[in-house]
Amino acid sequence: MLDFHIFSIGNNNTTPTKTTEEKPIKDMLLDSLIVGGIVFFSTWNGTLDINNLLNALKGFGIAFLTQLAYYRGVKKL
Repeated sequence: MLDFHIFSIGNNNTTPTKTTEEKPIKDMLLDSLIVGGIVFFSTWNGTLDINNLLNALKGFGIAFLTQLAYYRGVKKL
């Protein structure tokens, strides 16, 4: 999710081929924690509120499931 995806033209075809490998779960969790932290601090108003925690949890979950779907083959290019 935080990676830049590099595509290259292979074998004189006009279709791009994917040159990145499958991302490990550990990296997906780390990226999702970063997104959850960004969501938490962007909604933080100085006091610890349950809404901030729930928003951070929601951001983490959506980021992780999106990466899982993309890198594990649910979404095809």
